[in-house]
Amino acid sequence: MSYTRKSKISMFFLLFIFLFSLPFNKTAASVPQPTDIEGSAYAEAISELVSIGVMQGFPDGSFKPDETTTRAQAAKIISFLMGRAEEVDEKDATLKTIFPDVETGHWAAGYINICVEEGIIRGFPDGSFAPSQTVTQRQLVALMLRLLGYDTLQKPLEWEKEVDETAQELGLITWEYKPDLESPREILAQASYNAIQAVPMSTGSYLAEIVKLFEPLFKLKVTEIE
Repeated sequence: MSYTRKSKISMFFLLFIFLFSLPFNKTAASVPQPTDIEGSAYAEAISELVSIGVMQGFPDGSFKPDETTTRAQAAKIISFLMGRAEEVDEKDATLKTIFPDVETGHWAAGYINICVEEGIIRGFPDGSFAPSQTVTQRQLVALMLRLLGYDTLQKPLEWEKEVDETAQELGLITWEYKPDLESPREILAQASYNAIQAVPMSTGSYLAEIVKLFEPLFKLKVTEIE
C-alpha cells in the first residue's frame, strides 16, 4: 500500500501528539513543593513523598502538616506503600466494602478493601470501620509494622508494648514519639518515608527495592557484616 506525502505528514503529526500526551513520571523538579513545610523537621520526607505522588498537597499550595490523619487516609497511604494504589478508582460510585459504615462509592472504599485483604487494617468488633476516626501514633506505627511483615498481635494482651519495642528496635520511629496522641500528616509522611527506605521488611528486603514507584527513594547505604 502506498501513502501520499500529505498522509505521511498527517500520521507523523498524530503520532507526535500521542507521544506527548502520555503521562510523564513525576519528579522533584516537576512537582510543585508545599509552601508551608520550610523549616519543618519532616520537610525531607514530605518533599520526597509529594515528588513521587504518594502524598499530595492542597489546592492552595499548602501541605497542612499539622492536620490529623483518619483511618480512611491511612488506608490510602498504605495502599500506595504496597504499590497497589493504582488499582483504585476513587470515583467508582459502585464500589462497596464489607463495612456498613463505609457507604457504597466512598472515595476510600477501594483502599480499605486492599488493606483488609492484605490483613493490614481491621474493622472493630461491632463490624464497623470508622473511616473518619483519627489514627494515633501507635496505631500508625502498628500499620507500618504489619505492612513490613511484622506480626503485632503475637501477644494480644501486650500488643502496645510489642508495637513500641519492635518499632524502636527497627528504627521506624525517628520522631518524638507520643503513642497515644493523634498522628498529624507530617508524622504520617515521616513514618511512610522510614518504612519505604530505612526499615527492612521481615524478609530482609526494603520496600524501595520491590515497589517501582519508590526507585527514586532508594538511597540506602547497606553495610555488610561478615
